[in-house]
Amino acid sequence: MKKIHLKIAKLLDKSVSIFLLIASISLILFMVLKVSTEFIDFTNYAVKILSSDVSARGDLMEFFTAKHLHGVTLIILLVKAYKILMSYAEDHHIDIRYIIEIAVIGSVLELLFNSSDYSHVMQVIFLILGLGGALIYHKYYQYDESKE
Repeated sequence: MKKIHLKIAKLLDKSVSIFLLIASISLILFMVLKVSTEFIDFTNYAVKILSSDVSARGDLMEFFTAKHLHGVTLIILLVKAYKILMSYAEDHHIDIRYIIEIAVIGSVLELLFNSSDYSHVMQVIFLILGLGGALIYHKYYQYDESKE
């Protein structure tokens, strides 16, 4: 009877490992697609800005900068999500530091680029979440330059 329980536990553990592998691969594929589309958008807007007349360049440049910064921030968020998956895959625990980083980055991302989509109450919640996470991170976590 005990052997059956061990076999079931091993099977379930392997199933979770396979699920993590699939999730990691799909996240990596999504990141590659996002970087590719950002690069294509970057080159398209650069050509559009260079080929436009001088009076229209300011508006195009402002739109392009906001769109590009949003894409770069989203890529950073995806990298943090990947780090969470890898942290869990290594020792079956999630490093809370990565969760705090995602909370701060996600809050800033929404406040800077999508704030008009949210009510004032939600904007305040994002602000509190971002500032609270930044304070916790600053107080309890130090950047370790000796890491890889």
